[in-house]
Amino acid sequence: MTTVELAPGICNLNTTITAQTAPGETVEVTLRSDCPNWSKVADDIQPVDPITELFRPFPEIGVVQLMDRIPHKSCPMVSAILKAIEIEARLALPADVTMRVTKT
Repeated sequence: MTTVELAPGICNLNTTITAQTAPGETVEVTLRSDCPNWSKVADDIQPVDPITELFRPFPEIGVVQLMDRIPHKSCPMVSAILKAIEIEARLALPADVTMRVTKT
């Protein structure tokens, strides 16, 4: 099982993403989120074949399509979910990702 803890920024609506290999080499993703928008769509995230999901055109990726129902388009959740799938499928090694933001 792969776990990604996301602290997305100023909204302070933290999320824990878990990705678990399931039968047929699919990956199931679950979210526990403080974000009411992501909580509403969490059950709509379907198990995926990681090779198919990670290498298809961006607009066709299931979690990307969920962004139509999320008002904050710059939310880093999609990237975090895809990273969890990638690591669980052993297509990447687990490592922290940092986005440092400054304004001058």
